[in-house]
Amino acid sequence: MVFETALSALFSWRFFAQHCEGRGVKTPITIVAAVVLLWSYDIDIFQQLVVAFQDNSASGSESSTVDSSVFGRVMTGFLIAGGSGAIFNIFAKLGLRNPAQLQEKPNLPARPLRPRRQAPRPQVRLPLNLTPDLLETLY
Repeated sequence: MVFETALSALFSWRFFAQHCEGRGVKTPITIVAAVVLLWSYDIDIFQQLVVAFQDNSASGSESSTVDSSVFGRVMTGFLIAGGSGAIFNIFAKLGLRNPAQLQEKPNLPARPLRPRRQAPRPQVRLPLNLTPDLLETLY
């Protein structure tokens, strides 16, 4: 979610909107930025998931290590670029979240819309006495 918010500044930039909107460049930019950022910090969530599943399946054996790979880092970039929806889908498929939670919405009463109030217009008083002589000099 933080990654999505960080890139929203770029995507809402007027220059970007004028030159790139509707060309399908947001997704590739997001994926490349995620892969570069995660690669620079040596983060590989995909590899950590593989290790966690191997530890659970090999009950009683010593913790195994899986080296980080290009595939794992790129998949992690895709996962982060997909945003919170992608993370939720992964958790749902792993059985950590219930997909029904996504459709549940709280039953909040609808708030009535208030009409917009207009700001009062300032009353401008000129400290001039408009005499015919002054009007002739103005025109």
